Amino acid sequence: LTTLMMWLWPLYSIVAVAAAKDPASIFASKVKASAPEASLMVARAALDRAPGSDQAKQLVDAASALQDAEIKCASDKQCDKSLNDLLMDVRQGYSKRAALLQSKPKDLVKLQKALTKAEAKANRAQSELDDDDLKSPEDRAALASAKAAVDAARIALNEAKAAAAASARRTILLKPLSSLATKDDFQVVSTSPMVLVRDDWLGATGSRALDELPALLDAALDPPSTEEGASVEKLPTSAEDMGNGEEYAPKGSRPRLCLPFGGTAEEHAATDLLGIIDVAVDSAKFKGDNGEEHCAATAGLVDKKPAEWDEAEDGEWSGKYVTASDRYIAGAAHRCGPLTPAIDKALVRSDSVRFTASAEVAIDVLDAAMSEAAGFTLDAEKLASEIYAGLVERVDTSASIPDTWDVEEDGEWEAPMLPASTTVDLLAKLLKRGGANASGLHEAYSFSSGVELSRFRPATGGGSKLRAECDDWNTTSAKPLAAVTAILIATGDGKSTGGAVVFPALGITVPPRHGRLLLFESVLPSGECDPSSSYMVKQLDKSEQDVLLLKKSYFSDRSYSREENEGEGPSRGGHAVDCSVGTSPLHDCRRFEVVPATSGDFVIPLREGKASKHRNCMAQNELGPCFDPDWKEPPKQPKQPKPPKPTAATTTMTSEPETPKPLAPVMPGAPPPLPDQLTPGPHP
Repeated sequence: LTTLMMWLWPLYSIVAVAAAKDPASIFASKVKASAPEASLMVARAALDRAPGSDQAKQLVDAASALQDAEIKCASDKQCDKSLNDLLMDVRQGYSKRAALLQSKPKDLVKLQKALTKAEAKANRAQSELDDDDLKSPEDRAALASAKAAVDAARIALNEAKAAAAASARRTILLKPLSSLATKDDFQVVSTSPMVLVRDDWLGATGSRALDELPALLDAALDPPSTEEGASVEKLPTSAEDMGNGEEYAPKGSRPRLCLPFGGTAEEHAATDLLGIIDVAVDSAKFKGDNGEEHCAATAGLVDKKPAEWDEAEDGEWSGKYVTASDRYIAGAAHRCGPLTPAIDKALVRSDSVRFTASAEVAIDVLDAAMSEAAGFTLDAEKLASEIYAGLVERVDTSASIPDTWDVEEDGEWEAPMLPASTTVDLLAKLLKRGGANASGLHEAYSFSSGVELSRFRPATGGGSKLRAECDDWNTTSAKPLAAVTAILIATGDGKSTGGAVVFPALGITVPPRHGRLLLFESVLPSGECDPSSSYMVKQLDKSEQDVLLLKKSYFSDRSYSREENEGEGPSRGGHAVDCSVGTSPLHDCRRFEVVPATSGDFVIPLREGKASKHRNCMAQNELGPCFDPDWKEPPKQPKQPKPPKPTAATTTMTSEPETPKPLAPVMPGAPPPLPDQLTPGPHP
């Protein structure tokens, strides 16, 4: 036995090393069936549409399991509050959907007619009341009754639409990640749902862009005062820089901090935050009184008694802002107030910067690289090399010596220099020139969100709550679904667990590693949101380093609008910190920034290509037209009488062939992708 062990030990060592490198042993751990998060897998299984299965009953059973998990989570102090919130959201969505599936189908056309009729009656009643100078109680009652009928008709129609949507199968035009799982450099961490990891995949230019992300984030948080196209108010440095409470309303331009409000948990979180702000104010005042370097704006959050104030003569002094609560809560419905540098440092756990396409070259390069990795037909490294080269003055390598050039008379010929261009101009020219990368950029833009760069700060325990990218649990929303998420990790060595992306229901932890790409699906093939793909970023320890993540979502179809959902445009907005309820600490404060493009020369053509709707029916990367859904067969033409038979004396004539029945016209594809880049697909 000893001899056998001596022979087998080297083999065991090789297997052990291989297992250590195996992604499954690194990332995966078994989830206990009794754990609250395990119920998310039960919820996923309830979406299985097996032939003959009663899905309403499956949803009811899943909702019951989710409720048991909620109760267990609520009684466990170690259970994350965001998990409990997710369990409740999924349970409520499943319960509503089960009720919709069990409801009797309604005639939508009939209900729409009833609403139209009720609206017409209400309009007549309103008109009659407007024309009546006396406005009798009977007329007022008639109008109120007519308006109530409109509300009832609208509710009935919306409920019928929701019931129809609950039983309908959503169409997913985005290709599944299973098409990438066979590639050698992708590590398959999970198959249900599909989770892929890819390391060491960026080219030289892509790696250069990745290394530029920390500097880009710092510049976004503190942009230059003279930045073209974006006037950004700096964080205040003195008490004189701060205004009254109404100037800090949400969506304003002043740097603001907004506290949570609403329920009991929000009140506790707000109290916790105000206590931290009071400590920061006292510290700044103490340092200022002792001549030490301090944040004067933070000290100025509360009023200071004037030095010349004499209580014997002037009475007891009382300022407008005595505590932090007076700044952020008293008299302000929105609970927002000044954001100072010291408050930012004390409270903010993470930063989120959303970049408009063409705003920063490194972001656009990585955006293209992530889309190529997700299956879009792009050569991101080639695109990146071209864009980076165009940013500086360079020799025109395409130029040649003119035939009329005489060295003796004209001297030694030198190729002309090409001037440096901007990122916007270079990308706009690439689109206009056409080709594979132009088509790929159009297609990726049509299916995806913008890019969001996040930083998690260790000093304040940075991390993120559990969230689901796709959260339409009752399947009644008409919005496109976030089907695939791409996360590119810009920092880390793969050994630290802080800042790791964690999938609690799957037992999967993906540690941060420089250049690591994570792709995962959040929608089932049936078009339903998958609760088991919910994820979080693990809280950082104070001894760890910042973690930077670049995130992008790909949707089920081409109907997602960056302009509507992200505010894509020329406006930057003000510096903003929004605080919500956390677990440990009680608060979760996140700073939000937007970096706009200097012009719309790149974005607008992408929008126009997407808005044409000529390829909305086609799956990702497929080539072909869509049938026009509004086409109607033209009315039949009356039969023409047969011409008389020709006689021998007349010229030989041939009758006109019968006009064939016209076919439904097709709309040409737009933008026109290259045939060798896209695969022909069947007409839906």
